[in-house]
Amino acid sequence: MNKQRGFAPVLILIVIALVGVIGYLEYKNYKLPDQLIAQLPGSGKSSIPSILPTFTPVPTNQYGLPDYYNRALTSDFRDALNKVFEGTIDHNLKDGNLSYYFYGEEGYFGIMAYLYEPGNTKSPAGYEGMKWERDIQKEIDQFLSLKDGVQTAKFETVGGLDDATTTLRKIGSRKYAIVDEPFSPAGCYTRYYYTFDPKTKQLVYIKLTFYIQSEVKFELNKESVRINIEYPENVNRYILQFEKNILQKLTS
Repeated sequence: MNKQRGFAPVLILIVIALVGVIGYLEYKNYKLPDQLIAQLPGSGKSSIPSILPTFTPVPTNQYGLPDYYNRALTSDFRDALNKVFEGTIDHNLKDGNLSYYFYGEEGYFGIMAYLYEPGNTKSPAGYEGMKWERDIQKEIDQFLSLKDGVQTAKFETVGGLDDATTTLRKIGSRKYAIVDEPFSPAGCYTRYYYTFDPKTKQLVYIKLTFYIQSEVKFELNKESVRINIEYPENVNRYILQFEKNILQKLTS
């Protein structure tokens, strides 16, 4: 009997506690919607800004690349390159003492045409405290010395690469030295097509930059330079379309 009387008060306390918890939860459920509504933009009840991030997806093309890469496949891009080889452009930009022309989307694709003036071929260069001098005369001499096919060459004017894998190949009516430059800090690779046009006295670079660092296959030579670079299948399809639409169809 004493045990039963001792248990009863404990049971009463448990029931009271449960009633209190249920009542508290009912109160919170009732008040919560108003509190949330007060924090919504435009409710007029609070100036607290929304902390939820908003993301705008970047549209991609059939190659799985952002849509703006389509511009490099258009007739406008081809027309700009034709004008370069026709010599009808204005070299209105400066790289040190060098005059050059640029067309494209900086950081993604473009045409760079350096005007070759014998005796005025050098410009200062640097990156993160390092400084050096570039000389397009060396680049022109190197281009003229290349043989058809794959070889190792120095590529310094734009990329500053030593012992880069370079392929000299004819596409359309012109020969191009093709170089793939890795740039680890930005997580990207740039495909360069460069050529020297003696008629207009221009060193011309056509570049396509892809932000696909982790998807690229490569080998390292004894100087730890990346060679034999292989792009993913979608990027290769884009490059082939670029060569077909642009380089093979030039009229100048």
